[in-house]
Amino acid sequence: MKFHPILLFWYVFPIFVLLASTWVLAWFYQRFPTSDAAHPLKPIDLSVPFLLIGLSVLSKMAFGRSIVPFVILIILIIGAGLAIYQVHNKKELDVRRFIKVLWRIAFLWIAFLYAVFMLVTLVQIFL
Repeated sequence: MKFHPILLFWYVFPIFVLLASTWVLAWFYQRFPTSDAAHPLKPIDLSVPFLLIGLSVLSKMAFGRSIVPFVILIILIIGAGLAIYQVHNKKELDVRRFIKVLWRIAFLWIAFLYAVFMLVTLVQIFL
């Protein structure tokens, strides 16, 4: 793989997405204040779909095909396990907590894979 200038964009893309998410949420909460101090949305919550797009592009650059369907499948399997765990331990499924925890796990998983694919593309460039 040869170096492409577009790779620089995809390397700084996660930082840009997190900054843009922070600004959008700050504007939204300033414009529409809520009564409680804790805001339900965090910047990482908005960044998950954009990171999936970036992961798709990086995986296509590294291996010629997108791994996003496999990532979504793994997240769904984790969600099923999380639901079973929550029902087994608490005897009920708290949907709000389930979605929040699953979305944050999805962010961690996607961010990890994004970093891995950034390293893979760098290794392919320099080898």
